[in-house]
Amino acid sequence: MELYQNFAMHYDSIFPVSGKTVDFLHQHFETGVLLDLGCATGGYVAELTSLGYATKGLDLDPTMIEVAKNKHPDIASHFYVSNLVDFDTTIHYHGMFCIGNTLVHLPNESSMLKFFQRVYHALEDHGTFILQIVNYDRILSKKIEALPTIELNGRRFERSYRHENKKIVFQTVLSYQEERYEAETILLPLQSNHLLRLLQQAGFSYLECYGGFDGAIFQPFSSFALVVVASKELSK
Repeated sequence: MELYQNFAMHYDSIFPVSGKTVDFLHQHFETGVLLDLGCATGGYVAELTSLGYATKGLDLDPTMIEVAKNKHPDIASHFYVSNLVDFDTTIHYHGMFCIGNTLVHLPNESSMLKFFQRVYHALEDHGTFILQIVNYDRILSKKIEALPTIELNGRRFERSYRHENKKIVFQTVLSYQEERYEAETILLPLQSNHLLRLLQQAGFSYLECYGGFDGAIFQPFSSFALVVVASKELSK
């Protein structure tokens, strides 16, 4: 997608790896093989690899994967291009995660269910799947039309929402020195009850919800994010 191709080289400056997120993932994953579904430039793959996990990462955007390989040449073979709904499920993982609001780029709930089913199939018994999206209960109930502008490392990243029927047009402007990139992409604003229902349909029966990677209680109308920890341990 043009949005991510344009700022792949700026991605880490706008969205640096969060120690809080790394800690959350580390606390919930047993040592073993992990897969980052939507790894962008590979920061979390590199961090978790340094903690002893055998971590791989996939992303649909080849520019992101190219940047990931160049930034982390010692684990370049761990990154590959793939669609969320078509990734290889012949390899089983102890843990899988999809963060950074990646999920809602899928076009409909049918494709999301297919994705969750593939995740469930590819997880080892007792494996864990961690998912994070923007809290769309809050976005839709309050008709929020913009996210906070990010100003970091000389970059300015403006984000706005245009509500259209059951979808959101995500509009962005990235400014850096003389560079300026404008883009928009379609998001499916999945609310928490729909998200949990799809996970249950995929086979997950043990689900924990948080309002962020700090472990806060999820509050549908005030939490900025929704983080779900889904375990295969107690699944059907």
